[in-house]
Amino acid sequence: MARRPLIGFLFLLVAVVTIGCGSPWGPLAVYRGPSMKARMTGTLVIAQRCAFLETDRTRYLIALREDNALWRWDRDSLEIVAPQGDRTLRFGSGDPITLGGGGFSAREGGEGSVAEQLAQIDWIVPPSPECVLAQVWMASGEISSP
Repeated sequence: MARRPLIGFLFLLVAVVTIGCGSPWGPLAVYRGPSMKARMTGTLVIAQRCAFLETDRTRYLIALREDNALWRWDRDSLEIVAPQGDRTLRFGSGDPITLGGGGFSAREGGEGSVAEQLAQIDWIVPPSPECVLAQVWMASGEISSP
């Protein structure tokens, strides 16, 4: 008889762990779309639900383009992992990083609010609402050390 409560407890534990794991992308917003060719260097900031790129003057929400050959979230070490030929670059919160891609903000060309622009994107994992800033960096190119 003691086995039934144990089985129930194990089932509950597995359910809680599975639900708590969330996205395999961790706190990263991930989208489908074209690559962009600009580059930006700053400091990677990884929070519980968001990833940001901080420059001297501005903080950008990072949205990563889905590309399994380039991007992978390593939840155990809270790093962005970038295969570069025969080596792997790892970037954690606080590390300097250069991200290929392109950005937008509400100020550019009167194209509408950031929320309106984000609504036009094909999201795999949309950004958490509390992460949305006035500037967004769509990381779609190479990741490198500055």
